[in-house]
Amino acid sequence: MNILLIGDFSAAHYNLKLALESLGHKVLLYSNKDAYKQIPTDKAFYVPKTNENKYLASLKVIASQLRIIADLWKDWDIIQLIAHSPFHHRINSFLMKYILTRNKPTVLFNAACSYPYNQFVRSLKYSPCQLCKIHDLPQINKSSICPHETKKQISFEEYVYAKVQAIVSSHYEYYKSFEDTPFHKKNHLIPIPFPVKEDDFKPQKPKDKLIVYLGITRIGFKGVPYFLQAIEEIKSSKYSKFFEFIIEEKLPYHKHKEVLKNADVLLDQTSSYSYGVNALLGLSLGKIVFSGAEPEALAAIGASPEECPIINVGPNSREIKEKLINLLEIRNSFPDLQIKGIEFVKKYHDPIKIARQYENLYKSII
Repeated sequence: MNILLIGDFSAAHYNLKLALESLGHKVLLYSNKDAYKQIPTDKAFYVPKTNENKYLASLKVIASQLRIIADLWKDWDIIQLIAHSPFHHRINSFLMKYILTRNKPTVLFNAACSYPYNQFVRSLKYSPCQLCKIHDLPQINKSSICPHETKKQISFEEYVYAKVQAIVSSHYEYYKSFEDTPFHKKNHLIPIPFPVKEDDFKPQKPKDKLIVYLGITRIGFKGVPYFLQAIEEIKSSKYSKFFEFIIEEKLPYHKHKEVLKNADVLLDQTSSYSYGVNALLGLSLGKIVFSGAEPEALAAIGASPEECPIINVGPNSREIKEKLINLLEIRNSFPDLQIKGIEFVKKYHDPIKIARQYENLYKSII
């Protein structure tokens, strides 16, 4: 099949591209490299430079994204979009409607905030919404309305959901948010896990100090303040001599991976029931990962809490601190936990198995 992937978050589409190509499909990936992360892509949208004039930068982004129209005329068997807004906000509606009216089988990889998502996660015992509003969307601090809750945005999202032939979700929350909507019945609503390849590594015990890495991206959505508070409390405690903390903000993907390789523990996120690609990257590199791994989220992919090595944490700095300190008591078990993480990735996120699921979905809607 000829497959066009549009947009990327945390290498989700890049990993899928590699897996689909290994099955013999021709895949073209268009993205902005997930901005500063610099994730590989085939054709890149312009990414504004630091301190660049914002109006000039916007024009460059728009011009680079409009070039996709030439490729949209090609004979694609499948077009897959990551989220409902993969383009600059000034032209997103135009390009999305252009794509969705060309009668090409189109799949939505549901991997971003949306009106259904916001409505669902607010019903859970915790969600990213509160800190996201404070830290990631300061312009709406004084408003109770999230950008996804305006009448215009809801109308646009519903148009997209009704037009695509399938909606794929790799997160429990993203899947459940559509379960009770009309789009569950109208469209294919498919849960397919993220594809991630295990890396080559040798199990090893930590050295004198436990190296803990926190790579900061979306401060609010990821619940970073809870990690930072736990870190500060450990630094001022008697346990500080047993830890080395590495905190980096907005590293390119390849640098993030290099730092992670030298760590023992990855602090991923606190406000999600589910883990994402970054947590899986950590597991694939043999790291102990702190992230979301609630039982219902694991059950959604057929896994159990007993076999998942991710240390489940919520938005609670005391809990995070205690679980970090508890690692000191099981240092000798790290090699076993590292192997368990690799086995978990192999079982539930093997790229070829995941690509086969996408392949079956694509064939069903062509």
